[in-house]
Amino acid sequence: MDLSALRGLLAELHASDDAWDDARAADALTAILADPRRRLLLAFDDGEAAGTLDVVVVPNLTRGARPYAVIENVVVAERFRRRGVGRALMDAAVAHAREEGCYKLQLISGGQRDAAHQLYAAAGFADDFHGYRRYL
Repeated sequence: MDLSALRGLLAELHASDDAWDDARAADALTAILADPRRRLLLAFDDGEAAGTLDVVVVPNLTRGARPYAVIENVVVAERFRRRGVGRALMDAAVAHAREEGCYKLQLISGGQRDAAHQLYAAAGFADDFHGYRRYL
């Protein structure tokens, strides 16, 4: 997995993220790739990193003890948007969640990300819950 390609993509998601630390990022990437219930997806277009997302399967005690999955850090490089990259990433995340026996797949997205919301709706996600988060 190409950490520099991921950094470039993630910078488009969080342009003001000045806390990047190469050593910590490398350690985090190693841990992510070692986790069998997690998929860090990186899409390429003509050899160039075009998009990424991270999907995590979480063990669960409800719904017959079926797990659920959470998508995080979805980004498609601006020059590759509207070319099917985001949809391919979302479809791969759905496939992974199904393979893991998940009963749901969820994500939250910033309220101002209209184009991303259109992608999520087109991929079959419903905007029917309130989401809350607390940064620590």
